[in-house]
Amino acid sequence: MKAKKRAFSLVEVIVSLMLIAIAAAVLITPNKNALSRKQFSTSMLQLAHSTCLAKQLAFNYDTTVTLHFDMEKDVLICRFECDDRLKESFRPLLKEMRIKGVSALYQSDESADHLTLHYVSKSGLQESGFIKIGTKFFKKPIVLGVD
Repeated sequence: MKAKKRAFSLVEVIVSLMLIAIAAAVLITPNKNALSRKQFSTSMLQLAHSTCLAKQLAFNYDTTVTLHFDMEKDVLICRFECDDRLKESFRPLLKEMRIKGVSALYQSDESADHLTLHYVSKSGLQESGFIKIGTKFFKKPIVLGVD
């Protein structure tokens, strides 16, 4: 005698799909935040290296390198200005950076939408101090020393 094959009912399929959706939401949401946080940390490290590179280029090539920091909504935009020979030689290292997740930009504890740093040949930095970058990922602002 052959047993009758029974298919899944619509309710069983819907319940299974709901359980899978809930499990995915629970597992994906923390990972998405962790990924955004890691990307932000990597971008900040790259920014720190870029400011050191700007200082070294100004000193070694006897020129002026200018860094512009601009805030647009929650994005920090960092642009480099230097003479053409450096731009051509160091193009990949001096490209514009966009860092998402920045809530505020401070210099000398005053909020700003635009900051400019000038690294001048043989004399170092025109202005020294700290830039503080507020972020949605960390409670305390990140401090970037510019000396």
